[in-house]
Amino acid sequence: MPFAASPDFDIENVRIRTAQPSDMDTLLRFEQGVISAERPMDSTLKEDPIHYYDLNHMMTSPDIELVVAELVAPELASPQPVALQPAVPQPIAPQPGPILIGSGYARINPSRHYLKHSVHAYLGFMYVEPAYRGKGVNQLIIAALKAWALSRQLTELRLDVYHTNTNAIRAYEKAGFTQYLLNMRMGI
Repeated sequence: MPFAASPDFDIENVRIRTAQPSDMDTLLRFEQGVISAERPMDSTLKEDPIHYYDLNHMMTSPDIELVVAELVAPELASPQPVALQPAVPQPIAPQPGPILIGSGYARINPSRHYLKHSVHAYLGFMYVEPAYRGKGVNQLIIAALKAWALSRQLTELRLDVYHTNTNAIRAYEKAGFTQYLLNMRMGI
């Protein structure tokens, strides 16, 4: 179920963490969000239902870091009024837990033999709930994946993006990526 961003959304309330098996239902929904967004840009995709990712493998592989962006509800501390009468116990409303609003992964890939680096981190499954796009969530995901890649002594990040996906291209350029190679195809 999609969420509406609060008008007082604060990027400081977003935490990036490694995905867990309990996140599976949301990750499967995110995957379908990626597929739905990409379907108009890719006439070669099979009809639904399709899946891009082996999420169980991604969560257990030592060569893949699958992360989620989690919106943590801010602690609302309001001063308590001074009671003139004995206080009547009020039921405590359940506090909502963190809400997953994005995902991404980094995978160690072999590089072409003629490049300076023998391996690189390939980024994928970059998804942010529509209500939270353009607010810096993707930048946090990329930063976390970059930190993971650096911890593995990798010196190169790569990703693929459809050439018509101008919003994604702008977001990746803002994160420091540069356009490198255009992959072309022809159906025969």
